[in-house]
Amino acid sequence: MKRGLFVAGLLILLAALAWSAARNRAKKRPNLLMITIDTLRADHLGTYGWRRPTSPNLDAFAAKSVVFEQAQSSSSWTLPSLASLMTSLLPSTHHCETDSAILCPSYTTLAEMLRDAGYDTSIVASHYFLNAGHGLQQGFTRIDTRILQDDLSITSPKVTDRGIDWLTDKAGANDGVPWFLWLHYFDPHGPYLPHEGISEAFGTEKDIDLYDGEIAFTDQHLGRLFETFERLGFAQDTIVVVVADHGEEFMEHGERTHGYDLHEETVHVPLIVRVPGLAPRRVISTVPTVDVLPTLLELCGLKAGVDIEGRSLTEILRGDPGADADRDAPSEVRWKFGYDIISLRRGPWKYIEQKKPDVRSKMLFDHASDPKETTNLHDSQSGVVTELRSTLRARLERARALGSGYERCEFGGMTPTERAALKNLGYTGEDMDSSSSEPKEPPK
Repeated sequence: MKRGLFVAGLLILLAALAWSAARNRAKKRPNLLMITIDTLRADHLGTYGWRRPTSPNLDAFAAKSVVFEQAQSSSSWTLPSLASLMTSLLPSTHHCETDSAILCPSYTTLAEMLRDAGYDTSIVASHYFLNAGHGLQQGFTRIDTRILQDDLSITSPKVTDRGIDWLTDKAGANDGVPWFLWLHYFDPHGPYLPHEGISEAFGTEKDIDLYDGEIAFTDQHLGRLFETFERLGFAQDTIVVVVADHGEEFMEHGERTHGYDLHEETVHVPLIVRVPGLAPRRVISTVPTVDVLPTLLELCGLKAGVDIEGRSLTEILRGDPGADADRDAPSEVRWKFGYDIISLRRGPWKYIEQKKPDVRSKMLFDHASDPKETTNLHDSQSGVVTELRSTLRARLERARALGSGYERCEFGGMTPTERAALKNLGYTGEDMDSSSSEPKEPPK
């Protein structure tokens, strides 16, 4: 009888120890703070060489982080690029290629993978495409969409305020549950608005000057977020990622805003990653933003349970010898009004096939000698063109094949309010002049 009680007690003790060990392992998983900044081209930040003081707080954060100097987005407008970020799939796979597209529930997002692993997942949304209708909220247990009430509002102060409130509450709870918080900042997106005390240093007459002022305004509020994050003690156990969905163009290649081509001003985005315990460094290799998802999962001791496009960057983050090789970075833009543009960046080479309603062209650029993509080498570098075109088409064929296993979801029809919101944001295919658009309203 005593022996039986002893054995039973021992089993209970072992079970309790196993449960405690599992709980401790979960506790050791890092938290994740992902900051996405809308319409932020990399070359307008100080840490990427911009001559103007647009980003002192981001620059200070980058000095303590791993900076990827040649990160490439999978598209040049918000919905497909954020869908790719959250699924590690190309637009040809996730089908979010028009303004009425929806990321179907059959896809698995980063937030869902983390939630299923025990993470507390939250999002503060400030963009129309992050509303419930487009599917990017999948996997978030707490969703703050209060800022979406007015598509023309200034939102950086409110995004930071919501983020600070969330972090403060989390620090007070001290519940040991790992968390994932996604904050999306919107203000660099047009129409551009002057901010008193900030924009004057850059100029208020030209769009590109107002754009720099918008970046500086956003950076100011990121500084408040970073200060609170450090003060609350989260820096020791939290991975922080700063990335943009796409960039912005100012007639460098004959277009304005974004979503109309795949030149570097629209797809070269900042990617800055801070991992506790890893030394700061700069990575000159080309990497695609679809690599963010598998990277974060691996850093959290997890793996994607579905087919994905990206590969983990953890070896590069750690500075492992030989890990810095360039990676292929495909990008795509397809609008319902006649745009079909694809590109591939491999190291210094950039290949673009462009089909627009009135233009068809094929281009090759060498970034080693021509970083602004001014000289088309398509006809003089046939060997490089053949290799990159073959690789790009194979990647997209694989992506389409993978996408055929998922359903395609779209809105049955947009309301007049939704259509007006997209028109204000420049997503209806019309030639949007940000300087003549209705200005965003100052914060209340």
